[in-house]
Amino acid sequence: MMTNQKSIVEAMGIPPGGNFRGDCPFCLHKNSFSVSRQDGRLKWYCFFADCTAKGDMVYEPSAQEIFSQAHSGYRHASGRRASGSRVSGYKVPSSFINIRESQKCMDFVLRNNCYDAYKLDLCDIMYDKVLDRCVFIVNNGPHIKGAVGRALGNFKPKWYMYGSSPHPFICGEDTQGILVEDCPSACVIGAAGFSGVALLGTSVKPAYMEFLLSVYKSLVVALDRDATNKALDIAKELSYYIPITVKILEKDLKHYTVEEAKEFLK
Repeated sequence: MMTNQKSIVEAMGIPPGGNFRGDCPFCLHKNSFSVSRQDGRLKWYCFFADCTAKGDMVYEPSAQEIFSQAHSGYRHASGRRASGSRVSGYKVPSSFINIRESQKCMDFVLRNNCYDAYKLDLCDIMYDKVLDRCVFIVNNGPHIKGAVGRALGNFKPKWYMYGSSPHPFICGEDTQGILVEDCPSACVIGAAGFSGVALLGTSVKPAYMEFLLSVYKSLVVALDRDATNKALDIAKELSYYIPITVKILEKDLKHYTVEEAKEFLK
């Protein structure tokens, strides 16, 4: 068990002097897992009573980490340096690799119509080879704020938050934000020429409110058809602060082609 814990914690890529607090990758309990890398030691602990995740080890950085630290700048999953200079408040783990190195991840990206946005450099998508997830990088302008990973197997949680970003995953640039349920749907919206905002559910997290109101002039709520009542609740709540409308979907947005999304949102 200790060996497995060690490999997973090492793959998180905590930088020297860094700390992490978030969901536990072992028991999956929310915001109970703590990792620190101080004075040459890597320590981790889960505060959930029934979890056995705990460790303390002398940490030797890999050659890849030394190289990464010596050469600043985040690289897009395609291998190209991302446009502009990336300033990261979140350490991208060494377990995140190019999506083309995982056929399973590529199949997910293609099946859920994310590839057009990825190809256009509208979003950063990677593969977490340790947690077996398709990862969508959360950016705020040039800043990396965290990541969201979708399970590629039959395990839970289906969506996993890396870090604790107050910013949602966004794909595309527009003054009108299209609120959707998940990252693939946001990618379809972005490729269609709009700005897709993934809520990762059917409600607006309080931490997202200030960000949304500062970035967008208006919003559209476009949740799945079975969440229409939730969409109306969101519109009612936000209508006091910003112009907002609701779009009723015929099918999940990630199953729309880019052309269908353009037609639907025009």
